[in-house]
Amino acid sequence: MKLEKCRSCRAWIFWAKNEKSGKPMPIDHTPVAGGNLVVSDTTKGVFARHDDTPLIPGPKYVSHFATCPQSRAWRKK
Repeated sequence: MKLEKCRSCRAWIFWAKNEKSGKPMPIDHTPVAGGNLVVSDTTKGVFARHDDTPLIPGPKYVSHFATCPQSRAWRKK
């Protein structure tokens, strides 16, 4: 995963493709308790899938759209 800074709030993020849609999404770089994304770093790229199941072990992440103060400015209409 390649880390970079959000162009709005300067927080550290990385990009992953949504497993369902294939669209890129920014993700906060630090896993959090209560996160809802499981990230897999493969030879074909970094992918994220939604998973609210607390039983699956491993780190969980959250979309940067949920935490960025300027996220509305970046959403497509």
